[in-house]
Amino acid sequence: MRRLKADRDLAYDDDDIADRAKAFANRCLTLSHAEALRFAASWGAVIPATRRTTARSIRRRLSSPHYWRRQLRKAIPRRAEDAARRGWRVHRRADPYTTRENLARHRRAKRRSAEYRDACALIAEETGELFPLADIAARSVSNPAIRRAEMIVRLKGFEGIARALGHRCLFFTLTAPSAFHVVTAAGQANDRYTSDSVRAAQGWLCKQWARARAKLKRLNVPVYGFRIAEPHHDGTPHWHMVLFVPDGYAATLATVIRLAWLAEHGDEPGAAQHRIKAETIDTERTDASGRRSGVVGYVIKYIAKLIDGHALVTDDPEETDLDGAEAAERVEAWARTFGIRQFQQIGGPSVTLWRELRRIREETDDEAIEAVRAAADRGDFAAFIAHCGGPEVGKRHAVRVWTREEWVECEDGGRTPAENEWGEWRGPRIAGVVHGITVIPTRVITWIRVVLATPILSELGPVAITVRGLLAPGATAAWCNPMESSRAGP
Repeated sequence: MRRLKADRDLAYDDDDIADRAKAFANRCLTLSHAEALRFAASWGAVIPATRRTTARSIRRRLSSPHYWRRQLRKAIPRRAEDAARRGWRVHRRADPYTTRENLARHRRAKRRSAEYRDACALIAEETGELFPLADIAARSVSNPAIRRAEMIVRLKGFEGIARALGHRCLFFTLTAPSAFHVVTAAGQANDRYTSDSVRAAQGWLCKQWARARAKLKRLNVPVYGFRIAEPHHDGTPHWHMVLFVPDGYAATLATVIRLAWLAEHGDEPGAAQHRIKAETIDTERTDASGRRSGVVGYVIKYIAKLIDGHALVTDDPEETDLDGAEAAERVEAWARTFGIRQFQQIGGPSVTLWRELRRIREETDDEAIEAVRAAADRGDFAAFIAHCGGPEVGKRHAVRVWTREEWVECEDGGRTPAENEWGEWRGPRIAGVVHGITVIPTRVITWIRVVLATPILSELGPVAITVRGLLAPGATAAWCNPMESSRAGP
């Protein structure tokens, strides 16, 4: 009970979290390595376990208030929200999707992010050009309107390929077992709830889908599409899946998914009727005006609800009676609090390749690169898929994302791999696209982040951003630490 009260007191006050982060960092300085690790685990702090992680880098993390602040901002609100769910505070008759305190915390976090963007700019190391960070963010997928448009473009591309290949489209609604739901659909306490967290429910859904995909692979059933994750009114996640499959495999796909979702807790009352719902979407369907709406018209409300509520008048009446904008804001707060990936592409070419190719504005001499670049440049995801070799090609296409290591110059004239703030090797970073021996860089400018004394205004055109370093107010790019602003090696 004392920990739950501590979570509630800390979760929604960022100043308290910052103070606690400083205290935890100082405490870890006095602990042994093993004791510090146990202390971090007790507060839900996550230390990445990679081949680049060292005992030295772990100690640097655990003694950093910055690291602790980021970890506590994630772990404490999650525990507080799960406690609120168990206390029947999150459902349609109370606070749907997330608590009002967490919604207020989410709004404050967005304001802090906006203030930070307004206070920063990026300087091109090579030319000295300066652009407001807010302008750059507004022209990236950080902008909800751009993110929503890209989702629609990619979904239309899959639909176009499916129509050309004669594939069928199935729409699944997949829910977690009743054991993960705090309350019933009517808002009453659920006797079968086992106190599992939101992330545990999301993990269960991911596990069942992994099993289904493995079975489909063994049966040689090609499938591609999108997964959309959103919360029930009580904060328990459920999925919508838009999946395209050759016509002869549609029944197999539905059967495999049904068996996977009923493999655990399959004896719960109503599991067979309510846990899996499958529908066939007519890709030739039209709207009231006679225009073909197809798959996008069927799922656009889910995309809008999970991004910014654009043109969404009201929420799903089966969940809440909120207006569309507030429902979208609460869903966004829920997803960011619990680290839920709302959209995931299944199959198809690399989305990273698509985005890197859209950075290239000029025609290229390489025919293979130019074919996919031109399709990406005009926003034709169906043509992009076709030129990559079809929806089953994945990342095996001849045109691939090119990565390279970053190096810094040493005093003795040699080079050493660049390190991050924890003293770990950064590893390869995306730098362009490659086909055979042809390499086309896309991250062609090194940008240095600076804090501005006063806001600036400028017109920003298409740019490729690679950020290095942070300068204090009044500093110049020449003063930047070379460990932070160095160019990548060959």
